[in-house]
Amino acid sequence: MGHSGGCPGHGRHWFSVHGQAYLRSPVCVRCGAENPHKLTEDQWSELVHFNQHYPAYVGQPVVDAIRKAGRG
Repeated sequence: MGHSGGCPGHGRHWFSVHGQAYLRSPVCVRCGAENPHKLTEDQWSELVHFNQHYPAYVGQPVVDAIRKAGRG
C-alpha cells in the first residue's frame, strides 16, 4: 500500500480529510499510503465519529483504513 516519494499523480500525500484540515487520516486520502505519523486515540475518535455522520465524505482509502484498524 505504501508509496515512496509523492502521491502518484498528485505530487505529495495528503493525510487530512478534504476540507477538514484538523481531521487527520491514517492514510493518504488520495492513494492510501500509510501516514508516517500515527494517529492518537483522540484523532481516531474524531475520524470515526466524522465518518459515521458523513460516510461518503472521507473517501474510500480512509474508510478502508478505519475498517482495517477494526474501528468501524
